[in-house]
Amino acid sequence: MDIATVVALIQAAREENAGPFWPGYSIRDVPFAVYDDHDVEYIGHPNPPAQHPENLMSATSTPINGIETATLPLAMCSDAEKAVPLAYHEGFHVFQRQHFVPIEVDMFTAMAFYPDLDVDYRVLCRLEENVLHRTDWSTDQRLSVLGHLASLRRSRLSVHPSLLGYERFLERHEGTASYIEQRARQALFDINPMLDVAGHGWGRFYKVGAAICWLLADAVPDWTRRIEQGESPGDLVIEHADSTVDLAALDYEIIRSQENETLAQVQKQIDDVIESLYQPGIMRIRYGSAVQVYRAFNPSTLVSLGDGRVLHRSFFKLMIPGKGTIAVDNVSVIDHVQGSEIILSAVPCQIRDRRICAQTDAVRIDVEGFEENERVFVLGSQ
Repeated sequence: MDIATVVALIQAAREENAGPFWPGYSIRDVPFAVYDDHDVEYIGHPNPPAQHPENLMSATSTPINGIETATLPLAMCSDAEKAVPLAYHEGFHVFQRQHFVPIEVDMFTAMAFYPDLDVDYRVLCRLEENVLHRTDWSTDQRLSVLGHLASLRRSRLSVHPSLLGYERFLERHEGTASYIEQRARQALFDINPMLDVAGHGWGRFYKVGAAICWLLADAVPDWTRRIEQGESPGDLVIEHADSTVDLAALDYEIIRSQENETLAQVQKQIDDVIESLYQPGIMRIRYGSAVQVYRAFNPSTLVSLGDGRVLHRSFFKLMIPGKGTIAVDNVSVIDHVQGSEIILSAVPCQIRDRRICAQTDAVRIDVEGFEENERVFVLGSQ
């Protein structure tokens, strides 16, 4: 689809205004920006800028000329069944900004220390997913077991102080928005929600958070108000925890054995990639901790290495306002969040007047203000 078609779909959805899927939320009240790399079309925005905004990086909510705006990349809007529910999702992020009590979180630091590679954490994630798939259990039974599992899993987040806030924020921020997206898809296209495979990392918060919201909607009368006031879906689930749950009855040891085997294979793949990224000639682009940056990435293909680094294995983009952009497609890159640097394989590039330019099928770099010393590029005088 082209931008004009997506805009027409969203305009029609705003007129239809299905729902309400959440008290007080109306897609009609939300300004939108639909964009690709070259063009932007606005819907309901009172003061659209003349130029393509720098911070159009992903499907999200972001300020544009001081107005919180839902942003939709054209690449994610391949048909009406994707575009319209996604508009409800991203529009809900605007509603959250305006109505939800904030949860403070050090987002990208937490992402870099998240226990993606902790076998016991992965097992508890699997067990939660299995419980959410149980159609033979009542809502109350699922909530009581989920509450216990969530308590155990959260105890493993003590390895870094940022992690609990990160989980609570993401399951609240993305879980509720995904729940709204699923409700819109069900109401408008008669497509029922599916949990599918939730995994262990960033992407699980969308799926598991939404699945928990469906349970809360069935069992906790005041849950939306409590979410708005600062609690997360997981917080409400933990209130129902049954500490007498027998993990053996949930096949804990069987699943742990499976995860050990899977994790050994995953670790070998990761080690091979990391080894290739630390060979002589690699590029290290250091932007410094004092610089504001924006990131876009594929949540399903990133892995937290648990030590301050994130490995991205498909798509990653880093935008430094006023300095330029680093983008990769279908190659691996390390986002060393704690070290404020990007590490990627050597690519042909031009370096002139403190500007780095590279253009290949997989890597696009155009940033300025950097000084080079043996393939280490440092912003400014750091």
